[in-house]
Amino acid sequence: MALIERRDSVATAVCASAVANSESVDLRNASSGIVMFTADPGDAIDIFVSHDDSDFNQLVTSAGAALQLGSGTAPVANTAIPLPDELFAAHFLRLEVSGSDVTGTFMLKG
Repeated sequence: MALIERRDSVATAVCASAVANSESVDLRNASSGIVMFTADPGDAIDIFVSHDDSDFNQLVTSAGAALQLGSGTAPVANTAIPLPDELFAAHFLRLEVSGSDVTGTFMLKG
């Protein structure tokens, strides 16, 4: 059986308690991914997206509720959290955490 070869990349970004202070992750060549935190990001991780790496908007469900990472369970240090499929229509991503600033390691597949 032959495997399909896909591009992959790893990026790190500071995820801050204010989206303006968070670093961007380029998703233009990605179709799936996970993020890992070595420190506790807090109870909520809000997702913000942009088409131009300038103006970021919060990602919400079709019902208007905020789409969060780890919804239903509080993320903790040393865990890997899958990025939701809805995210990959965007070009750039920033995460806003409810705790102290933390660095996320993003493993992306194209």
